[in-house]
Amino acid sequence: AVLTGVFGAYLAVGRRGAQRQGQEGFVIRPPWCPRSSWDVLRWRLNGSDIDLRMDYRYSSFGGSLVVMNPKKNWDAGIYQCLAINSHGAILSREARLQFAYLENFKTKTRSTVSVREGQGVVLLCGPPPHV
Repeated sequence: AVLTGVFGAYLAVGRRGAQRQGQEGFVIRPPWCPRSSWDVLRWRLNGSDIDLRMDYRYSSFGGSLVVMNPKKNWDAGIYQCLAINSHGAILSREARLQFAYLENFKTKTRSTVSVREGQGVVLLCGPPPHV
């Protein structure tokens, strides 16, 4: 999957090789939140808590959220980090994750096009509507 994002200044997102062969994922890391500064760290997607115990694709370590095998329909949206310690809680700015994708081109067979050397020609390709 190719990922692009529009992020608040605090988030860094990048592609990450997976621990299992053939898988890909991405990492979201809030640099303002070093491991020693919080007791509880929760992640939210579209306003709902991400349950790291219920979905094997999500994991958290060292203050980063890792999403393995990201899916456009499940993982695109608004991410936030909630850090809690003895002094209180802080909710990060929103970070929007969007997927860049390209659907299949039309497979319609076209008639043969002939052109003389040195002349121009226009070839129609039938791109998907979102291109």
